[in-house]
Amino acid sequence: YIQKAAEVFTEPDQRVVYWARILDLDLLSCRELLGSMHRFEDVVRSKFAKRGGFGYVQPSRETFPPVQDFFDFVRSCGAIPMESWLDGSSEGEKEGRALLELSVSKGAAALNIIPDRNWNIADPEQKAIKTDQLRKIVETAVSMNMPLHIGTEMNKKGLPFVDDLEGAELNPYKEVFLEGARICVGHTLLGRFADFSYVGQNAESEFGKLERRNEFFASVGALPAINVQTGNALREAGIQKSFGLINDSAKQGKWMV
Repeated sequence: YIQKAAEVFTEPDQRVVYWARILDLDLLSCRELLGSMHRFEDVVRSKFAKRGGFGYVQPSRETFPPVQDFFDFVRSCGAIPMESWLDGSSEGEKEGRALLELSVSKGAAALNIIPDRNWNIADPEQKAIKTDQLRKIVETAVSMNMPLHIGTEMNKKGLPFVDDLEGAELNPYKEVFLEGARICVGHTLLGRFADFSYVGQNAESEFGKLERRNEFFASVGALPAINVQTGNALREAGIQKSFGLINDSAKQGKWMV
């Protein structure tokens, strides 16, 4: 819409008048907003597609598949079914343990969160509340041996590329977050070269206890980044032999290929 408007209204003043009407702004405010493209895009996005915007449709029971069906689908792909958590403020998230226990009973094996939502907040009171919610959900996931997968949203300009794990708010969870990342990397490597998914029957049989499974997959994920030579050697070895090679490498902390 922004690009189309620029094509139709070639004069800057025309665009200001057009967008001021669409966004319900005075001309001066709109002109200033157009000077910062990422802020402008965010306002248009909110006006068009977010809750309250003319393009927003309130989700209903028919909007999404049942969570059980979705988790089964993810698992059938050899991927890790993950529960998602926003910031702990909604009714469905206020009881974090109840949410995670229900999700696990449906097939979830990990938790995905975006920590930036819980600490990068201007209002000190809201920040205190949400950082405490973050602490609670992290502690709950750890107590249930659920790996944590974190990240920052990349759906608009101006957002950080990665989370700052050295910052005061996230540093207490640094090792937990890094372990979650290593488990995901280990799952990817083992799935690709040894057909050994974190949620597959082989992994469940080999590592009955989640603590042992997490430790093993994290040790694989902690190996040096794989290169073309190692990848080719694992492919040539075949699935069965590759698992042994990866297992031995994880024990040694270096690739033994």
